[in-house]
Formats: sequence, C-alpha cells, structure tokens
Amino acid sequence: MSFVKKDEITTQATTQERTDSVQTVYTLLETELSIVSLMKKEPEISQKTIADELGLNYNTVKYYVTKLKRMNVIEREGSSQKGHWLVKHKDQQ
Repeated sequence: MSFVKKDEITTQATTQERTDSVQTVYTLLETELSIVSLMKKEPEISQKTIADELGLNYNTVKYYVTKLKRMNVIEREGSSQKGHWLVKHKDQQ
C-alpha cells in the first residue's frame, strides 16, 4: 500500500471540488445596467422599445442583449412576440 497514491487521489478530488464551486463575477457597464433595469421594470419590453427609451440604435441594444445573455445575466422565456425577460442579475452594491 502506498500513501503517495492515496494523497494524489485526495488532492485530485479536492482540486475538482474547488473548481466546481468557482463563479465568474462580471461588472456591468452603465448601458448594460440601464437595459437590465428596463427589463426588470417591464419584462415584456422589446429590444426596439429599449432602444427608443434609452436613445440608442437598435443594433447597439441587440449587441448588449446578446452579451448579457452570454454572461447569463438575462434570459428570454417564450417567443420573441409573446415572451418576457428573466433577469438573473443581482443588484451590485
């Protein structure tokens, strides 16, 4: 029986455990926070309406919405016509 092998197995399991619990933290830009805020207030809001209310180009809003989805801050539930936004982002303090 070898203690070295046992230590290697324990180390591997411990490392794997720590890796599973790592979370990525993002800092949202002012524009992203404005978009998320509108989605919280009005979950059925369209990207076009967001663009109009914030005075942004539609493609700019589309870019930020895609980015926020990739960062797992927001999610669209339902269709593009009848769906609504789910905001997973917790307020930063």
